[in-house]
Amino acid sequence: MSKEQRIERIYLATKEGRELHRIRRSATFNIGLQIMKLLKNPFRLFLSPYIVFSFLKKRKRKTNFNYIPESSFLIVGMDKTGEFYSQEANNLAISLQESGLNDITLLNNSSQLISKGNQIQWFRVPGAREINYSRKEWNIIVERLLASVISVSKPQHILFLGDYLYRGIINSLEGLPKNISTMWLYSDFPKSNHLNNDNCPRMEKICVPAQRTKIVSKSNELPFLSKNPENITFIVDLAPKSHFLFEEISQIANVSIMAVQRETLLPSSVIHTVKVSELIGAPYTKRTYLLIDDTSRLVPELPSIEIPSMLLQHNSMESPVLADMLRDMELYRDLVIVRRKGIEDIKQSIDYLITRTTTLNLRESKENYTVEWLKNQS
Repeated sequence: MSKEQRIERIYLATKEGRELHRIRRSATFNIGLQIMKLLKNPFRLFLSPYIVFSFLKKRKRKTNFNYIPESSFLIVGMDKTGEFYSQEANNLAISLQESGLNDITLLNNSSQLISKGNQIQWFRVPGAREINYSRKEWNIIVERLLASVISVSKPQHILFLGDYLYRGIINSLEGLPKNISTMWLYSDFPKSNHLNNDNCPRMEKICVPAQRTKIVSKSNELPFLSKNPENITFIVDLAPKSHFLFEEISQIANVSIMAVQRETLLPSSVIHTVKVSELIGAPYTKRTYLLIDDTSRLVPELPSIEIPSMLLQHNSMESPVLADMLRDMELYRDLVIVRRKGIEDIKQSIDYLITRTTTLNLRESKENYTVEWLKNQS
């Protein structure tokens, strides 16, 4: 590729660059340019027949804004405040490279330099609230930088991790070839309000398992569990339509029930509640079980919860990553899944959960379901 072609490609990266390129190639602009040259140099009037003939003979070539992908993934992690999504994007980029994928590009607002041992091309943009920029100024910075990164790296897949789809990101994705996939990876389940942004229809929203690197020490007991080894503890997170199961569970001998806090009202029989954050990375404890349905916020957290679990699945999972995760966990007996709605089927599954010989909910070697799914896409 010639130097002139390479300059033109990066020149056309931004929306302003493409618009300026279109104007400079228009017939109106070029006629005006010839008139200005004629006014500056009247002797060019004798060459006007040749200039007009050359202008009419010259065909206007259509500029191709598409590109052939030369790298696998461009990962964008963007935070309004802090560096949570930036670190999530950084960890995902490292995991993808360690899985054998090359040509990974990362754009985030992390203040920590990426390790030199990783062959990851890294670009940094200031956080939305990091410097006293106006919203318009910050979005323009993001748009121009991200558009330039896309032009340079030419990725096949663009992954976005963040709590909001900013205008600068939406603008930078305009005009991309149709064969380039753009995905918004999130772990909020079910979907949160900030995901209702439909300003970028081509952005596919995919729920993925939460990335958890910090696990509670197995020597620490959870404070809300019973000390009596004969007691059975059920931690329950169910939608109101499944609240009838609270009564069924309460009939089990020596059982105590704790409900996960929700926005909806819990049954009046529930005395103890637990926060979602208290269960993340919780160590395995004998005779403690987790019962949730497919509307629970704990679904993406299941790989990091070491409590034997049962899932009531009323509907199929929209996320292909979560579908693969549930299928794998069920296959290796990490999870009991109930797909039938009959009360007898549910009671039999609960009985199987508390009487089976499996002593630990998770395998020693945990799958990174997001990485495995992305590898299959590439």
